[in-house]
Amino acid sequence: MKTTISGLLLAGSLLLTFTYHTAAKNPPGTVRVKFNHTTVFVDKMPITNLDWLEYLWYAKNVDSIPDAQIQVFLPDTTRFTTYNDFAKEAVANKKDFVCCMSNEKKIAYAQWRTERVNALSLIRRKHPSNIVYEVLTIDELDEICKHNKKIQRLSNEEQYIRCIVRKVSNH
Repeated sequence: MKTTISGLLLAGSLLLTFTYHTAAKNPPGTVRVKFNHTTVFVDKMPITNLDWLEYLWYAKNVDSIPDAQIQVFLPDTTRFTTYNDFAKEAVANKKDFVCCMSNEKKIAYAQWRTERVNALSLIRRKHPSNIVYEVLTIDELDEICKHNKKIQRLSNEEQYIRCIVRKVSNH
């Protein structure tokens, strides 16, 4: 199980590196759209179970958060009581969208993603980017979808997490 999760996370990180390196104008996982007379970058699709598992794996293995405390990162449901419960489900359903997250968890994920993408930029480009992911609200998504065919709202979108990048500046 541990090898499978590590392999999936490594493959995800390599994909993220390749995506960011080859499409440097868009932050990873986003598409460029117009919103309120400005260019923003919005997640094309909501965050998947595999994305969330990478976040959990990082918290557990890099930030060294103990197993007893990792539960605060799990979806807000009684279905998952441990990291391993969620990991098994996430690997089996890696492309499904993660759901049942409090707004605080969504914000924490967006902050973590900001840190990871900016660190990756520093490693790959030898200079930092100032990319900030924020949680996209349903009202913002609805407005974006009215004017952009690149993004489609799902019928139960409020259960999921999408991020928006309002400003990208490369130093």
